[in-house]
Amino acid sequence: MMSKLPYHYTIIDISEGNEIGFKAVIPKFPKLHIMADSLSQLHDIVKKTIFTEIILYKKKRIPIPKPDLQKYSGRFVLRVRPEVHEKLAQLSEAKGTSLNHYLNRLIEDQIMS
Repeated sequence: MMSKLPYHYTIIDISEGNEIGFKAVIPKFPKLHIMADSLSQLHDIVKKTIFTEIILYKKKRIPIPKPDLQKYSGRFVLRVRPEVHEKLAQLSEAKGTSLNHYLNRLIEDQIMS
C-alpha cells in the first residue's frame, strides 16, 4: 500500500476549448511531466510516478530528493518602499478593508488565476 508522499507539486490547468486537462509540476523531480484528464486522476498518477521514480533512483544509486517537510505559518515579512506602502494603504482604505486583507486578495488573485 502506498502512503502519502511528502513532495509538493503545482497543478496547472492546461484545458483548451472542450478538452479538459491538467499538468503537475514537481520541483523535486523536474524531469517528470505528468498530465491527466481529471484532478483525481492527476493526484493518483503523481503519487504512483513519484513512488516509481524513488525506486528507480534507489536502483541506480541516485540520491533521492529530500521530502518537503517545511510547514508554513501563513505569515511572512515583505519590505517595500514607503511610497508603495502608502499607496497600498490608500487603495485598501478605498476598498474598505485592512491592508493585510487587501494584499492577501491581490496575491491570491494573482497566483490562483
